[in-house]
Amino acid sequence: MAKSNAALNGFEDRMSFRCADVFDLLPSLSKSEGFDFIILDPPAFTKSRATVKSAARGYKEINLRAMKLLPRGGYLATCSCSHFMQDELFRKMLVKNNKNTLLSMIIMLK
Repeated sequence: MAKSNAALNGFEDRMSFRCADVFDLLPSLSKSEGFDFIILDPPAFTKSRATVKSAARGYKEINLRAMKLLPRGGYLATCSCSHFMQDELFRKMLVKNNKNTLLSMIIMLK
């Protein structure tokens, strides 16, 4: 759907889209590839309260890697569909990661 919308708006030559396992893809990417906007929409990393800490580590890893790929002024759209990954824990992880990247950050939607 994203590719067809880009084509409809005349942006197909200025955008690229990848659908991949984020744990495999992000380590193979370089900041020099020039990403301006990264969307992370992983499947649920936890389905129970017992594995929330492990899920938090997974979210931390992918978000930090994505943040490090972005230039100043770049955009990261990220989410968690894990019911047990509470909003506050997810936001704290993002803020803590952001301190390692020195990017400006605005949490826009809950």
